[in-house]
Amino acid sequence: MRNLTTLGLLCLAIACARAPEGPVQLMLMQPSDAAGLAYSAEMLQSIVFESPSGVLNAEREYQIRFQFDDAQARGGDSVSVSARLDSVRAIMVSPHGRQVVDTRILHGKTFAFTYARIGGAPTYPSAPPAADFGMFGGAFPVSIMVDFLFPPMPDQPVQVGDAWERVHVRRQVDGGATPTEGSITSRYTFAGFEKRAGAWLARLEVAGSGALVGADAHSETATDGAGTLEATGFILLGVADGIVREVSLQESVTAPATMGGSPGTRRQTTSFHITAVASGG
Repeated sequence: MRNLTTLGLLCLAIACARAPEGPVQLMLMQPSDAAGLAYSAEMLQSIVFESPSGVLNAEREYQIRFQFDDAQARGGDSVSVSARLDSVRAIMVSPHGRQVVDTRILHGKTFAFTYARIGGAPTYPSAPPAADFGMFGGAFPVSIMVDFLFPPMPDQPVQVGDAWERVHVRRQVDGGATPTEGSITSRYTFAGFEKRAGAWLARLEVAGSGALVGADAHSETATDGAGTLEATGFILLGVADGIVREVSLQESVTAPATMGGSPGTRRQTTSFHITAVASGG
């Protein structure tokens, strides 16, 4: 009996060491897995405005840490989450100097949202907390980064090498007043497996592109006509539990723009990095 038990444990250990075989059905986390999750998220943004009169450079940094305090199942594989902001840090650098945004009022703020286990942008019953960059970009809601944790899942089981696409409308606010809208096509490719802390993760390579119309997202300049957006990166998703462990995305926008009455071109690059962290750590 002891030999059989030892053999069984050995076979189990070998099986666990192997990456999953065959097609896998990817789904986002159930309520029991979502409750108690904590994340650290960072956005770094650089803006260059070029015109015949010169070049203007600006930067923005936005860091948040948040936790899902509770998660409850809703109909149709939807999950409602109550979340809390543990910390917020926002900095902007412009020709006027470096300024730290006062975010103390946001610490401890709660917000709620509902997501579908098949992915897609969550819905918020009320406006989520936002850091206000004032005239240099307006309000940046925390949803800018929270939304990345809920990528669209494939409609059917997938194998390494399979890909799927989703078209979504990007709507954001620039300078607290002007809406930006664009139809963005994102392609997700199941690139392979990675093993971390004993769990198998699916690596999803992401590539997105589209056109933006109106004043572009997070810019202090007005966009004259359509701009273009390109994005690349990856997402690490738990195969067994559907928890997003890491998101790394780089986004670039190029658009004709006018600032202070001077026409030119604005180039904006943004990087997002989001990782799951120990709760309360």
